[in-house]
Amino acid sequence: PRWLTRLDGPLLHWPSPGVGQLALASGTGCVVVDANTGVRLLNWDSAAAASDSPAADSKALYVPTLLGDRLAAIELANGAQAWELRLPAPASGPVLRLGHEGRASVLLATTDGWLRAVPAGIAVPPAERWTVDSGGLVGAPVVDGDRIVVATNGHALLLIEAATGAVQHKYLPGEPLVCGPVVWRGLAMVSTSQSLLAIDVA
Repeated sequence: PRWLTRLDGPLLHWPSPGVGQLALASGTGCVVVDANTGVRLLNWDSAAAASDSPAADSKALYVPTLLGDRLAAIELANGAQAWELRLPAPASGPVLRLGHEGRASVLLATTDGWLRAVPAGIAVPPAERWTVDSGGLVGAPVVDGDRIVVATNGHALLLIEAATGAVQHKYLPGEPLVCGPVVWRGLAMVSTSQSLLAIDVA
């Protein structure tokens, strides 16, 4: 193998796509490793534990906590908590890190049906960058460049602008969606209860 890293327990959630760093939920804590070398960058252990897959960038680890319904940012440099954001409902699904430095966001869904983007980094965010009432997601969001693709419980496939949260397109297949979307070569694909739907999003 290219690299191997030992964890303190079983991998609890499949890692979210990273930007050079992989954040892994293992046991009661999280481990951040360099995605290219496997070098361990941070060990973080907390009684709060991660409710789903965390995310990381070059500055911080972003963890949706199982206790307290919050999103916590942990500095990679020293393991200290930089900030925490109380959520109005428990997190639902993995945390994703998207965007470029200066406008980067941490993306997560909550069980009340809202998709939330919070400014990334170790500076305390003044507020959420944007929110979208999705009505609840089917599967996890997919980041496709400057857009986010989500499948909803309302039988819709949404294309959302990552910077602003504006819904650019809404597709209604007319059938319940049974899984999260996959984006491949300019196509967003999602399975309905009766068919596989591919939509041109290039």
